[in-house]
Amino acid sequence: ITKLEGDKEENRDEIESLKETIKILDNTRKMEKKRMSEELARSVKEKELLENDVEAGRIELAETTKRLNKRVDDVRQEMTGMLIAAKSEARKEEEKMKQKYDKQLDESRSTTKSLGVKLDRVKEEQLEAKEEIRVLDLKLVDRVVTVKKLEVDVKKRDETIERYESNYRELLKLSLKLTKNRFKSGRSKVGNVVGRIINRRKKDKKSIEDQ
Repeated sequence: ITKLEGDKEENRDEIESLKETIKILDNTRKMEKKRMSEELARSVKEKELLENDVEAGRIELAETTKRLNKRVDDVRQEMTGMLIAAKSEARKEEEKMKQKYDKQLDESRSTTKSLGVKLDRVKEEQLEAKEEIRVLDLKLVDRVVTVKKLEVDVKKRDETIERYESNYRELLKLSLKLTKNRFKSGRSKVGNVVGRIINRRKKDKKSIEDQ
């Protein structure tokens, strides 16, 4: 009986322990349920806030998209206007450049034509100059031939003159020799004549003094 009472006491303790454990588990379950309820409420609230944020974001995105589309349209219109103006300006510039190029091309063609005429004139002048040079060369050749001929003639003339001079010197020597001989013979005659003239003058002077 004592043993049974001891077992009964132990069982009572275990029952109390189990009751305490069950109570703790029940409190824990309640607390967990409360926590889960609070988390669920918070999740619902966060979901609502998120949905509100999403809706606000959607609205803002729609407004932003609308604003961006308008900006894109404005930019497109602006770019289209700028493109049209640029094309118009480009056409004007192209036309201006074309006119300038055509003018330069015409001037270049005119210059080329003028240069061609000048070149033809220069070629003609070169041909004329070559012809003149050829004629001058022929004249020069003729003159060279003439000069050589004159040199030959002069040489022959010099040789003839030299022969004449040689003959003249010989004749001169002979003439001097003859003149010398004649002078000697004529000197005595001249002396006699001079003597007679002097004597006559002396006689004429004396007769004048006597008078």
